[in-house]
Amino acid sequence: MARTLLSLPLVLSLLVAAAPRAAASLTATEILQRARDNAKVEQAELTLRMLLVNKRGEQRQRSVEALKKQIDGRDHYVIRFLFPNDIKGTSLLTVQNPKGGEDDQFIYLPALHRSRRISSAEKSNSFLGTDFSYDDFQSRDMGAGTHTILGEEQVGESVCYKVESRPKDPSQAAYARVVSWIRKDIFVPVKGEYYDAHDHLLKELNVVRLEKIDGHWTATRAVMTNVQTHHKTLLEVTEAHYDKPLADDLFTRAALERG
Repeated sequence: MARTLLSLPLVLSLLVAAAPRAAASLTATEILQRARDNAKVEQAELTLRMLLVNKRGEQRQRSVEALKKQIDGRDHYVIRFLFPNDIKGTSLLTVQNPKGGEDDQFIYLPALHRSRRISSAEKSNSFLGTDFSYDDFQSRDMGAGTHTILGEEQVGESVCYKVESRPKDPSQAAYARVVSWIRKDIFVPVKGEYYDAHDHLLKELNVVRLEKIDGHWTATRAVMTNVQTHHKTLLEVTEAHYDKPLADDLFTRAALERG
C-alpha cells in the first residue's frame, strides 16, 4: 500500500526526529524526505501511556512498550501492550520491506499462544481498538505517491510547510490523501489529516508537546482523532531511551511468543 509521511510507525518514526540541516528552497518531496531522514534512529525504546476516549467521554487506559532497531538496513518495530491484564503481552512486529512493498507484520495474541501474519485485507482495520490501523504502523514508500506544497501555515507558535500526498494507485492505498504540517525550523511533522476513499476527512493527528531527548526531537504527547466516530487515542511518552542496546532477536516472531 502507498504510505505517506504521517502514516506510522507513528509511535517511533513520527515521534522521534534528529536535528535538522539548513534548508534552501525545497520541493514537497524534499520536505518529506528531510522529515523522514530526521526520524531515522539506529534504535529506540519508548514507554507510552495510551488513553482511548469514545464520543461519550468514557476512557480506557493502556500502557505500551515500543521498540525500534535497524537490522541489515531494514527498520524493525515491536509494539507490546503492558497493561491492562486482558491485553497484556499482545504484540505487533513490523519488518520493513526493503523494496518498498508491504511490510511484513505479525501479531501475537497470548490467548492463542502463537503469532500470525497480518494479511493485506486486515491492514486497514483498527489496531486493538485504537484510532491507528495496522497500515499506520508500516513504513513509508515515498515513490508510491505524488506530493504537493499547499503553502505555509502556523501551527501553534511554529510556521509549517503544508504538504499534500496522494497515492499514485488509490486502489492500493489506505487513504485517498494525507495532508502534513511540517515545522520549517526543525523538519518535524506536528499535524496530519487523513482522508478516506470518498475524500472525506477521516482522522486528524496533532502533536501536543515536543521535547528534545538525547538529541532527538520526541513528540511526548500526541492525539489521533477519528472525526467520523468521535473516538480518539492519546499517546504520552513516559520514558525514552536511544542509547540502550537492543538485541536483534527481540525483533522476531519467536520473541513475540516468548512474551
